[in-house]
Amino acid sequence: MSEFEMQTQNQSFSESEFTGTAMGVFGRKLVILICFPLIILTVGLVGAALAIWFQKWIARNTYISGKQLEFEASFVDLWVKKIIWMILSVITLGLYIILGFYFVAYQKWITRNTRIAQ
Repeated sequence: MSEFEMQTQNQSFSESEFTGTAMGVFGRKLVILICFPLIILTVGLVGAALAIWFQKWIARNTYISGKQLEFEASFVDLWVKKIIWMILSVITLGLYIILGFYFVAYQKWITRNTRIAQ
């Protein structure tokens, strides 16, 4: 057995888990679906608020090495970022979304706003 294998065998890895339920996701998705007309009427304002609400639920139900995550994000920050991402999508004729740049930018924003709770 190599030295690396022996070291990794001796390490104790804490489990990470997600404690949310399918009904929790279903209920949140149902609220988002019901609010869809408001999302359109408010030019995404309600959509940004719902996205933050959903991410906070995910973080509250996620534990890394036994420590709960928390999601701290500004509604205004997300709304401004979404406007910028929409403009980039229009300028690039949709390539910003099609090639995955939007997804990466959104995931980076989520990660920057997620922390281990104190």
